[in-house]
Amino acid sequence: MKKSWGFSLLKRGDQLVSLGVSQQGQTLWRIELLSRNSAEGGPPTGLARAMSRSPETVTWLVPNELTRISLTTFPRLGTKEMRRAMAGWVAREEGNTPDDWSISSRVISEPGKRSGKDPIDEVFLLYAPRHEVEAILEQSLAWGFDPGRLLPGFLALDAFYRKVGPESQSIKAWNLVFVGEQDRFLCVSTDRSQLLNRPLPVDLSDGADTGEYVARLATEVERSGFFARQTEFSSEVERTIVCGDPNLAGPLVEKLNQDSSIPAVHWQVEKHFEWGGHPFDADLLVPLAGAALGLRRIPFNLKPAAGRTLINKALQKKLALVAGAVIGPLVPLLLVGGVLTTQIQDRYLDRARQHLQTATEKATRAEEVYRAQQVLQAKQEQIRRFAGTLPDLEAVLLRLASLTPGRVLLRSLEINEKPDGKFTLNIQGESEASTAVAAHESFLELLDSLSACDFLVPLDEPSALNITAQGADGRGSKKTIFSLDYQLVPPGEGREG
Repeated sequence: MKKSWGFSLLKRGDQLVSLGVSQQGQTLWRIELLSRNSAEGGPPTGLARAMSRSPETVTWLVPNELTRISLTTFPRLGTKEMRRAMAGWVAREEGNTPDDWSISSRVISEPGKRSGKDPIDEVFLLYAPRHEVEAILEQSLAWGFDPGRLLPGFLALDAFYRKVGPESQSIKAWNLVFVGEQDRFLCVSTDRSQLLNRPLPVDLSDGADTGEYVARLATEVERSGFFARQTEFSSEVERTIVCGDPNLAGPLVEKLNQDSSIPAVHWQVEKHFEWGGHPFDADLLVPLAGAALGLRRIPFNLKPAAGRTLINKALQKKLALVAGAVIGPLVPLLLVGGVLTTQIQDRYLDRARQHLQTATEKATRAEEVYRAQQVLQAKQEQIRRFAGTLPDLEAVLLRLASLTPGRVLLRSLEINEKPDGKFTLNIQGESEASTAVAAHESFLELLDSLSACDFLVPLDEPSALNITAQGADGRGSKKTIFSLDYQLVPPGEGREG
């Protein structure tokens, strides 16, 4: 039986990564072809020939930074009216004209919102500058094939997770985190669409302090989940799925499970592929996911829907006349190839001239941004050196919030620095319940939780502990009022001390 094949391409700077996989099972693929070479030369002849035979299975991964996603609503419109409305919306939000954007969309409305007196459609939009999309298509045609779909890497990985990822069919909302050497990003998604995506920071220590970098990644993941909950289309994130470099993914899962209330799991994407002698590379996982999509139907594609080629009708007629007048097998191939190459080169040069001024202005702004970024990085490094010995107050507050029982109310948190440079934390609060026993049990539950916290060392017994009632007659709910003193230490030192 003929095996299903899929291909993908990804340009990283001056390098082109192109690969082909064959499906071995429902959730298993094998790497058949893999190439890393100069982007100017295109994929190797054998790989380009295989792509030209099945162009519909080729996924070109558009750089993440060139694409945008949005969730918005429109009144119920016909197909053409909706297309114009979406193009106008993107132009208004991003600038330029509607024709300057290539847009892919999907209506994700729940049935109840698509009926009634004033039905509305909730729409997921994926879009990118049209000139970037056309440049990709012209380049691929020059290499001899027309890719079936154009997708950003974050959407390709999200689509692959929806097909084969752990718990993908049972959870309603998740946070997908990818950590590699060159690519790092996260996506907050629901079972209907993505809510947001964003890049993750690089490791400024170049691997010298993995623990600090993992803590920083965990903070970014927590912040993104909080932001997603504030959006109009939000849902409670049920799981954080981490994949990529095992040396980062494993510790990040442990850190998230330690500090976050959302369970985290390590999705080993690499186990869905037989590497066939190729060394493991975490940065290949996103292109592999794009290739594995193969013939699977994906509801998004930045490739323009109207027309699957850039060859206009006049050129098609010219090629047909050349083909009809042939005498030998070699002449028509040379003529057709020459006409096609000239047409592609002319179109590319025309667009390059049109965008030269824009590119120059962008380069000038980029230089200004770069210089500003250098200043900010220098300031950040200075702050980091100054605050390197200070406790991570944000992490302390988040951890205390997660450890505090529901009946306990913390009224005061005070951090003081002692002459020897150590920091102490004073916690004042109260626990309230219908009985004094229940109120005191909540207080004891808090003590147990804090005793297991690895960055808190108790200094003494509670400096204040009172059990009282709300009413003057002694009836009503009871309270345990307390004051606790701890020393703040780096994680791991508390238990040893």
